[in-house]
Amino acid sequence: MNGITHIISPANAGWVSWILLALMACALVAEFLQRGLISQAVQSLITRSNRTYKEAQVNLWAQALIYIFRIGTIALALCLCCYSGETFTLAAFGAVCGLIIGLLILKIACQGVLDYTFRFSRMFESAYEPYANIMTLVALILYPTILVLLRVDNTIAAKWCVGIVATVFMLLWLYRGGRIFIQSPRAILYFVIYMATLEFLPMMALYYLSEITIKHL
Repeated sequence: MNGITHIISPANAGWVSWILLALMACALVAEFLQRGLISQAVQSLITRSNRTYKEAQVNLWAQALIYIFRIGTIALALCLCCYSGETFTLAAFGAVCGLIIGLLILKIACQGVLDYTFRFSRMFESAYEPYANIMTLVALILYPTILVLLRVDNTIAAKWCVGIVATVFMLLWLYRGGRIFIQSPRAILYFVIYMATLEFLPMMALYYLSEITIKHL
């Protein structure tokens, strides 16, 4: 009976394939609506300058779709990383997506408070685009990783892969964000506080909350 009510292997969950196809469609349509949206993410990390792409026309539908791609890919990676080997359900995936969205909303609110307190609105505004590009790049790295992990079906391997990608994200954001905030000691202090309170802690909280949520769904 347990084998009927619970999906033992993520590779056998039919909804996973549909989610992966939907996420790929979101990325492709976003790139079609706003050409260079994905390639820009790679170029922004290679270039040595802090060039922005605000002169390019922004398509709100493309931005919404690329957000769905990022959130869905990260949520699916967390599900693979945290599932106990007994359950792998669509409800758990939806709950993890909800957790990510909730933490993003909380993070935006906290950013507003810090921005108001430290008066670095222009500096943070210039830092947002590299951050968004890094998130897109992380999702692009995670997507093929998920395809491999679905076949391997190894929770330990999933934890290592997701941990490595999270480390890459932190290093890239330290590299790009640090170059923007290095203008003054006060700005560096702001960036250190930001990294500790709005990057590292939410990332750890998201992992543990996802693990608890998946175990109960």
